[in-house]
Amino acid sequence: MFIRIMKIQPLLPLLSAAAIALSICPAIAAPAPPSGMDRANKPVVIETGAESESVVQPGQLTGTGGLVKTGTGTLLLVGSNDFSGPTVVRSGTLKLGRAPLPEDLRIMPMGDSITYGDKGPDAGYRGPLFKLLKPLAAGFTYVGSLATVQANLSLPADQHRHEGHSGWTAAQLTAGNFLAPGNGVDPDVILLQIGTNDLLGGGYRPQLQSNLETLLTQLSSNRPSARIILATLPPSTKRKGVAEYNTMVLTVAATFHAAGKKITLCDNNSNFPAEGLADGTHPNEIGYQWLAKQWLSALFSLHSSGGTSQALSHSASVTVEENATLDVNENIAATGNLIIKPGGNLAVQPTANLRCGGSVTLAGKLSLTAPPGLAPGSRFTILEKTSPGAISGTFTDHPEASTFTASGYEWRITYTGSDGNDVVLSLLRSTVP
Repeated sequence: MFIRIMKIQPLLPLLSAAAIALSICPAIAAPAPPSGMDRANKPVVIETGAESESVVQPGQLTGTGGLVKTGTGTLLLVGSNDFSGPTVVRSGTLKLGRAPLPEDLRIMPMGDSITYGDKGPDAGYRGPLFKLLKPLAAGFTYVGSLATVQANLSLPADQHRHEGHSGWTAAQLTAGNFLAPGNGVDPDVILLQIGTNDLLGGGYRPQLQSNLETLLTQLSSNRPSARIILATLPPSTKRKGVAEYNTMVLTVAATFHAAGKKITLCDNNSNFPAEGLADGTHPNEIGYQWLAKQWLSALFSLHSSGGTSQALSHSASVTVEENATLDVNENIAATGNLIIKPGGNLAVQPTANLRCGGSVTLAGKLSLTAPPGLAPGSRFTILEKTSPGAISGTFTDHPEASTFTASGYEWRITYTGSDGNDVVLSLLRSTVP
């Protein structure tokens, strides 16, 4: 018998959980268990809805029950869980993360009138994002040189700060130099969405890339420790060149990331709600609420990769069924038995390491995403079987000692690497001219 939490809103944060009984936001009530049912010992089913939707589960899941992921969306599982039952990914993606967000996170919303919140009832996305973040990082604060806001806000007075300058372009933000040394503003994360006004007067043109690069260079130089989340532009019926601008944003972000800059992406365009625009350019309440969820997802992704994940460390087994994905991200993670069924998918980055203390059965796909700049000759142990015995099966189209291309590299795979029963990838060469 399952405790089923149906159709969770996109990126609705689930709060602290005990004994695997999820404690969730007051707006969504978990169904009561049948009489005599011990919620702590039964599987919890989390359904994430549409493909574009995501759910963050930062609270601890404990007890002897298991977890079943359903729905075509993504569930980001963070924090330290010690439930011991099986985990089953029936559909969509189960993505493993690290710790919840830092309690004292300082966030600078930066951009134009969309960051300010024009045509929105509650400081644009900043009001809805505050409501999403407050239960997850109680001490977080918005920072910036501006405190101008609309009337009738839900934001408390100490959360009015931002750098949303109506009508401004990337070049004007650079000229403002709001993070100049000594100005007293020290954000941990900058939420940067700029470009809507750059497209005035003819749409996209090459100079706009140079303007964005200059701004990012200034921000990175002034605050090298700050993370920059760079967003694509939402759709617009009054601006030409949005698609071309967003393509440029992807290119610039990849270039800066490859150069070691702390810049990641937030997709504020794909699957933007059709009814989400107020005037063809600015979002309405629906659009701003959607943007808040996108920013939240980006914040969690930023703080949930590149370390050790305790999300499934005590789970007895993980089974990935057809058309479902287990995304280890770039983390070190652990579990018991692992079964990737035909049509299932294991998604990893080269630095990921999934440690399995039980049996391993592979019959599905391997999705490998690698950053630029990796050196030929490098070896990566992406799956480490810590128990005796060989791995059963192989990934689809990747038999023992075969080669394949992914993310601009040629790789060789073995299932007998390291101490004889690990999946090891050898980087042979770059395939990018």
